[in-house]
Amino acid sequence: MRRFLRTILSLFLGLALCVTAFEIVRSYKQSVAIYSSNIQPPSIDEAERLSFLIPASHPKINNPSPFMSNGRQMSFNHVFIKEAHEKFPDVTACLADVETNDTPLNLLDLRWADFNNDKEVTLCVFYIADILRTSERVEDWFRAQGMAIYAFTISDTQKPPLTSRTLRGSFLEYVPPSCSIYSMFVAPLFSDAPWRPDWDVRRNAIGVQIAYMRNGEIAGVRVERGSCLN
Repeated sequence: MRRFLRTILSLFLGLALCVTAFEIVRSYKQSVAIYSSNIQPPSIDEAERLSFLIPASHPKINNPSPFMSNGRQMSFNHVFIKEAHEKFPDVTACLADVETNDTPLNLLDLRWADFNNDKEVTLCVFYIADILRTSERVEDWFRAQGMAIYAFTISDTQKPPLTSRTLRGSFLEYVPPSCSIYSMFVAPLFSDAPWRPDWDVRRNAIGVQIAYMRNGEIAGVRVERGSCLN
């Protein structure tokens, strides 16, 4: 009886390993193909592009507002964003290179392909939202990035609400993960691995969400992720 149970267990584990290995190879090949397709954001007119130019001397470049998380200030040395801040110490590191140090920067030229994890995306989007100041301008930025816009306002009858408005830019390229063993149990273990060539937030996440407090200040930024069920 014990030998029979060991045999059944061995067969089950062997099958699980084979399925996992197959899913790893299939997902890797599929992701590399998607990554190399290099989907570009939709074209926008020159006037709109120009509206997102900022001078190289913009005060927020060297002196951004304190990073906010869930309505509370967080030091850039906090373990949550320390590594992301070392890679992207200011908004210029998040944007495409310019010819000279005094060349204006365009906030639309985000280095999407350079992000390796959600924290890096969160930090760079925070920089941009901080410069744009209002949620209405961030809506324009999301739209120019080819993202669908979802916004809702919390009633002031709550005393007081942590946030008064939440804005989400959803990636049209998002592909929900499959409900396979690999996608549910293996892939999440390596979601922040910097060596993954297939990590693309615009395909792997639903979108980016920004919450605003009643006074219009940013309460927090986060990357919103889905599951194989949505």
